[in-house]
Amino acid sequence: MLSIEVRKSFGRFSLDVSLTLERGVTVLLGPSGSGKSTVLKLVAGLVEPDSGEIVLDDLVYYRSKDRGKATVLPVHRRRVGYVFQHPALFPHLTVRENILYGVPRGDDRRQDLPELIELLQLGGLEDRLPRQLSGGQAQRVALARALITRPGLLLLDEPFSALDVLTRQKSRQYLRRVLNHRPIPTVFVTHDLEEAMMLGDRVVVMDGGKVLQHGPPREVFLRPKSHKVARFVGMRNIYRGVVRRITPDGLLDIQGEKFDVQVEGRPVRVGARVIFGIRPEDVLYLRPERTRQPRGNVLEATIASVLSQGFMYRLFLRVTDDLYDLEMLLPRHVVEKRRLKPGDLCRVCLPQSAVHLISVEEGA
Repeated sequence: MLSIEVRKSFGRFSLDVSLTLERGVTVLLGPSGSGKSTVLKLVAGLVEPDSGEIVLDDLVYYRSKDRGKATVLPVHRRRVGYVFQHPALFPHLTVRENILYGVPRGDDRRQDLPELIELLQLGGLEDRLPRQLSGGQAQRVALARALITRPGLLLLDEPFSALDVLTRQKSRQYLRRVLNHRPIPTVFVTHDLEEAMMLGDRVVVMDGGKVLQHGPPREVFLRPKSHKVARFVGMRNIYRGVVRRITPDGLLDIQGEKFDVQVEGRPVRVGARVIFGIRPEDVLYLRPERTRQPRGNVLEATIASVLSQGFMYRLFLRVTDDLYDLEMLLPRHVVEKRRLKPGDLCRVCLPQSAVHLISVEEGA
């Protein structure tokens, strides 16, 4: 278990983080400048906090004097593997030499080399120099170099962000394969939502040097606890409203700023002002020939625009007189089969279970 409770100021920017991270992969997610990489540097010992403490299991990495005996464990004693955004390989050393760098001759950790070569599919590249490697290969070498030290903690600072889409996808699979085989506690920094969902056992959303929300990826992505988190994790349909009544089934009947909905949510008093939302992929398109009325919030809408996103289409729907009021994601085959285009009328359903009550506004 990694316990982090630190404060650090850099001019106008202040980091104030309190986290307890269990085993597995913890993803630090947030916009640029939110403090994600700073947390890794504090844990690794590359930057010293102003106050607080950092403890991995029973090993104290850092403790300020106001917490007891002041402790600053040197970097080389923290048993941390660190992989940066760029591989930073030694250009004059071969792949084998880069991986083994820092592990003395005769050290039994050198015996891990064949296993890491196989896990990361670096076979046949052992005698190549970094300039002879692709970006993905170089990053896998950097990962192997971090793993061969048998670290107690693995820190990954956006290691795949400089790679092309296909290589990035493959690299994620390699990383997941290695971590399944070697379950090392890992902290992974990214601003990529897909990467966070694919790799994380937990997600920590940060902004402005603070933790906004943390939990399992599905909980954070589908049940954000604030407007800011909802925006960042892709819940693009966000609205304000007032609770009109509680239905006999326990649903919140909300008069929204653009349309009315019924929502499954925690008990909220009638008259409370709330913020609610739904992810674009959870908005359901209703076929015109469908006669059975679905259970949920059905809206009549006009398609304002259709945007191709590869195998998916993003449709912008107009319910009011605004430019658009609702976003919906549909598979390519649905849009093309139905020949959906701007100006078409359509019906959509916002399932009650998918509409999320984000927050109750203060003062409500």
